[in-house]
Amino acid sequence: MNRRDALVVLATAAVAGPHAAFAQPRTPRRVAWIWTGGPERNVEVTRTALAGAGFPAGRDLVFEVHVVEQTDEAIRRVVDGIIAKGVDALVAQGQVCPAVHRAVGGRVPTVVAFSGDVVAAGLVESLRRPGRRTTGVSFLALELVGKRLEILKELAPTAKRVGVLLNARHYGYQAELEETRAAAQRLGLDAEVFEIRGIEDFAGAYAAMARARLSGVVLFPDATMTRAAKETAAFALRERLPLASGWAVFPQEGALASYGPDLGEAYRLVGGHYLARILRGEDPSTMPVERPSRLYLVVNLRTANALGVAVPSSVLARADEVIR
Repeated sequence: MNRRDALVVLATAAVAGPHAAFAQPRTPRRVAWIWTGGPERNVEVTRTALAGAGFPAGRDLVFEVHVVEQTDEAIRRVVDGIIAKGVDALVAQGQVCPAVHRAVGGRVPTVVAFSGDVVAAGLVESLRRPGRRTTGVSFLALELVGKRLEILKELAPTAKRVGVLLNARHYGYQAELEETRAAAQRLGLDAEVFEIRGIEDFAGAYAAMARARLSGVVLFPDATMTRAAKETAAFALRERLPLASGWAVFPQEGALASYGPDLGEAYRLVGGHYLARILRGEDPSTMPVERPSRLYLVVNLRTANALGVAVPSSVLARADEVIR
């Protein structure tokens, strides 16, 4: 090609605009997910919902997942690296939410999926007007705490002494505990509290519960509890303890039952509702924090048979999922 032909090509490209031979490729949108690990289906449900809203992962959208240590220093280092590279939205899931929110400092839109009290944790100013370039989904449902104890009592009608396993670093656990104690008193149950503050505390909690001569356990669900769902279900089965929690992952891993928000609905909100709107240019500060509206009752019949628990037909009729 001579000099005159080259000038013609360049001029044509300039006139033709973005479809010309020398047009720059479009920069993909970027979404980053930060957590300490957990059920991969939460990520996949979010990706699928985002794709259904018009943002499939691929050439035009990069969806990154970052597993972090739960320390402020490690989280800040990861957040700073993500923002330096360029990102359109962050998702923080689980107990890392407060530390991620502090590290972000309002620099990029953030969506949280949090089991605790989002206001007490400082993530938002209010549920209706979140502010701080942050919004998301809260799984805290105090009105369901007593219902879980009622279900446990239906499944184990002779139960008298119930263990309450909770994470003392979980924002909102005090309110959950207050509701649990009130429900236990109403049902004629004695409630004994067992606390963990991190993964390293589970072994000690299991040992203490095994010594306590319990006739059942209720568990306050959060991301830390979920990471130990399989081990906790195995402990309960080994000690012949009916265990009820708020999330389906526990009976799916072998516990007796759960009753609480449908987490699938929650992560569809994260992807198809919040992330999609942010990628279209909306401000998360004005998007109210949502709670999953659908409740989900799961009963594990295999575990019931192993424990010698006769599941009433009334419970089976209400169950959304029965594991046989």
